[in-house]
Amino acid sequence: MADGSFPKPDQPLAHRLAHRAWDGFEVALNRTDAGKHTPTISPLVRMALHVGPAVRADCCVDDVSRSGWQSPGDYDLVPPGVQGQWEDATEALVMSFRFSPELMARAAEGLDARPGALTPQMRARDPQVELIGQALRAELEAAHAAPRLYGESLGLALATRLAARAAHRPPPRLSALTPRQLRAVTERIEAHLDEDLSLTELAATAGVSVSHFTVMFRRAVGQSAHRYLMERRVLRAQALLARGGRTIAQAAGETGFAHQSHLARCMRRMLGVTPAQLTG
Repeated sequence: MADGSFPKPDQPLAHRLAHRAWDGFEVALNRTDAGKHTPTISPLVRMALHVGPAVRADCCVDDVSRSGWQSPGDYDLVPPGVQGQWEDATEALVMSFRFSPELMARAAEGLDARPGALTPQMRARDPQVELIGQALRAELEAAHAAPRLYGESLGLALATRLAARAAHRPPPRLSALTPRQLRAVTERIEAHLDEDLSLTELAATAGVSVSHFTVMFRRAVGQSAHRYLMERRVLRAQALLARGGRTIAQAAGETGFAHQSHLARCMRRMLGVTPAQLTG
């Protein structure tokens, strides 16, 4: 399911604060009103992560009810085809996630597990789920969106964690990309630094599944594919500016940055200098 192709939410969200969608995955930061919420049954996996102050809530998923306080870090999970509803005593700040069947199948493939093994969860807790949620919230609230490789990697990591908990097994131990695979991937990155590369494209270049690629790349390089991509963009921009003949805005555009202030921020963080210092 491609970016932006998700069906619209079941009911209008008058207090949607931020939203992003990637391949097979979307997340929104919502401020929900007090009262009862009853979304329609969906073919998607849905999860709500509570990120605001604790709120008293009555939850019901698949005819199983639970009442109590929803605290920051608690999450509710509603599998496909399952009815869920909740009633909050006061307004709440919630991150809402939706995963396509295709993404969940990829996550299950990486675990050698059944993709349909998810069960309803209410007020569940998992430190890894919370950490990934925090990273996605930071991305939602960032002034400039990161490359889609970053969001797709986080979405797959979250889907894999949910699938692993359902299968009661850890992710398999994977080897690193071979030198030949790594060369093919890094050459593709170098040739397309100005493009918004996807996780699917890089995994296909390596000839491995998307669910395995992120781990195998990190084992080969020692950092995530997103981090590697950003470093290569900054170093390419540095070389272009040192060579002369380009403005900072031109160098930013040729290396995939939103604009020159985005390049300046990344360059300062990675190299300790600004583009202006290279051209001054």
